[in-house]
Amino acid sequence: MKAFLLALVIFPVALLAHEGMHLVVLVGLGGHGDLIIRSWQLALADASLPAFHVTGGDALDPGRHLLFEFGGPALAAVPLAILAWQARPGAVRSALVANVAILAFFALLEPGYELLERGFTPPAFLIWPEFNYGVPLLLMLVFALRLRRARA
Repeated sequence: MKAFLLALVIFPVALLAHEGMHLVVLVGLGGHGDLIIRSWQLALADASLPAFHVTGGDALDPGRHLLFEFGGPALAAVPLAILAWQARPGAVRSALVANVAILAFFALLEPGYELLERGFTPPAFLIWPEFNYGVPLLLMLVFALRLRRARA
């Protein structure tokens, strides 16, 4: 489970890079905003989790907003993908690839939610912390188990 633990350690750094890249994209698109840490209320329990968030993206026109939503996680995935490509097969590579997959998930989820919001009422669970942290945990577990099976 070394790969799972390493992926778990990398995850907050990947999330911070993801939100930092949102800010870079926002400024590149002519906007401005701030990187904040906010409290994110759980949907299924009376508790909240801290979460990184970039403000200011809502002021963009629809096309640029989609670029903003996609660009943050997509750009954050690039250095992790390069590191994974250069890493030897094993726990470190598996942990890096898991985090690239997580960022790819967010690169699809975030603009996808925006598109759904424009024409439909998106399913509420898409913005639950349980979903947004649960899917990454599941991906970490899948990649760790895949590595374990490959070694067996």
